[in-house]
Amino acid sequence: MDAINSYKFLRNTNGCHYNEWAQGVSKDEIKQFTNNVINFYDIVYCSNCGSLIKKINDNEDYQCNCSRLQYQKSKLLIS
Repeated sequence: MDAINSYKFLRNTNGCHYNEWAQGVSKDEIKQFTNNVINFYDIVYCSNCGSLIKKINDNEDYQCNCSRLQYQKSKLLIS
């Protein structure tokens, strides 16, 4: 998410409306942003059941409908 957020200027400048200064955005920056979005999609979309992950409890744990993708906040945090 941080990697996607760091490239949000691409969406704002190139995706929403024309800005002359945005013409200087490199192909590598666009490719990196695209790869980050694809990686995020792979994390949140389950190709097995066709659902996006959703919050399942107050602990901010997430899973898809078939439980193939499961993310527990307590296991994702780095101390």
